[in-house]
Amino acid sequence: MANNLNSIREVWKPIRIEFELWHFTSKGSVYKDIWKGNLTLNGAAKTPICRYELTEADKISIDNSILTIVFGVERGHAHDLGWNHFKLIFAPKPRPAPTLLEHQGALFLDLNVVGVGFRYVRLNSLFAKEFSRKAQFSLESVLNWESQHTLEPPYPDAANVAQPLDFNSANARYFWEIFFHVPHLIAHRLHSEFDYIGAENWLHNIFNPQIRVQALNPPPQEEYRYWACRPLAEPGIASYELDNLGDPDAIAYSEPLHYRKNIFIFYVNNLIARGDMLYRQLTRPPSTKPNCIM
Repeated sequence: MANNLNSIREVWKPIRIEFELWHFTSKGSVYKDIWKGNLTLNGAAKTPICRYELTEADKISIDNSILTIVFGVERGHAHDLGWNHFKLIFAPKPRPAPTLLEHQGALFLDLNVVGVGFRYVRLNSLFAKEFSRKAQFSLESVLNWESQHTLEPPYPDAANVAQPLDFNSANARYFWEIFFHVPHLIAHRLHSEFDYIGAENWLHNIFNPQIRVQALNPPPQEEYRYWACRPLAEPGIASYELDNLGDPDAIAYSEPLHYRKNIFIFYVNNLIARGDMLYRQLTRPPSTKPNCIM
C-alpha cells in the first residue's frame, strides 16, 4: 500500500576526513609531518597557512637539492581518495653574501660573512628630517659645526652609543657636497660676478680666519680652530685616492690639506680682488677701506 510516510530520499552530504601534509625524501624513505587535520570536501576545503623550517638533518637528507612535499589522505603512496606531490628545488648559494640589517631605523650592510676588516657599513642617514627643520630657520643653522655632528643611530654592536654624521659612509659624498662643495661653488660664482662680500660670507661656512669656531659639542682641534667644515678638520682616508690616482678631488679626500690650501688661497685672492675694486673707486672714503681689509 502506498504511504507518504514510507518514502526514500537520497541526501548528499560532504564527507569530512583527515588529511596530512608532509615532506618526503627517497633517502631512507623519510617522511616528516608538516600538518595534519580534518577537512570537509564541500568544494571550498583548504588547509591553514603552515610554516615549516628545515633543520640541518632535513637539509642533509634532501636529494640533489630537491624537497618533495606530499598532500593526501594517507601517508605513503598507497591512497584511497588520492594524493599529490610538489617538488621544491633549492638553488645553492654561490658564496657567502652580505646581509641587510635594520637597527633603530638605520640600515646597515653586514659584512661579517665576507671576512673584511670591519663588519657594518651604514647605508642610509636619518639626517634629512633634522636638515629640513634647521633649513626653516637659516642656512647658517644648517651648515654650522653642530649640524655636522648630528647624531645618527649607533652601529648594532656599538652598545647604543650614537655616532655623528659619518663622512666616510655610503652617504659621505652627499655630506661633502652639502658642507663643502656647495658653499665653495657658490663662493666661486659670486667671486666671478664681482660680489666679493657675498663670496667671503659663503667662504666663512668653510674657513673664517676672523672668528674661531664656537662649537658647543664637540669643540674642534686647536690646530683647526678656524675651519668650520668638519671633514677639512679631520684626517683623510687614503683609499679615496686609489679610485683615481689622477683625480684632484680624490687626492684631496685622501689628504684634506690640499683642500685647506685651496680655500686659503681663494680666500686671500678674494680679499685682494675686493681691495683692487675699492682702489678703482676714486672717492676718498672707499680708498681707505682696502687698508682695513688687508
